Amino acid sequence: MSYTQTPSKTDRELLHQKQVRQQIFLPLVIVLLFILALMGLSILGAFQEGDLIHHWGNISSILLISPLILANLINLFLLIIGVRAINHLLGKLPFWMEHTQQTFQKIEEKTQRLCNALVSPLIKINSHLSTLGTLKKKKGL
Repeated sequence: MSYTQTPSKTDRELLHQKQVRQQIFLPLVIVLLFILALMGLSILGAFQEGDLIHHWGNISSILLISPLILANLINLFLLIIGVRAINHLLGKLPFWMEHTQQTFQKIEEKTQRLCNALVSPLIKINSHLSTLGTLKKKKGL
């Protein structure tokens, strides 16, 4: 098995990569920064001067919201890793598809030979019977 080298990137691929950065990763980074800023503002708001009940209410809201935000950030991180992994696997796909196609071509050739070997005696018998039938008709005439 030999690995094929990947060709150099075309203008279309470079344009696609630029669009991915602008349309996916840039908004993603902006949203992440926005979430972190909201998290920071909620923590700052909890420690402002004010009523004791208001203060403890803000602290409890931080304790309830922060784990959810962190869990969502972890899920987002895992999603990004998954997208990168799929992109990496798609890069290797042409080699494996070529290998799979060659394997199925070999299977097809062997199946075709086996089918021909199984059917050829029946075709020969049918041909001989047809010839005999034709000869009988000629003798009968």
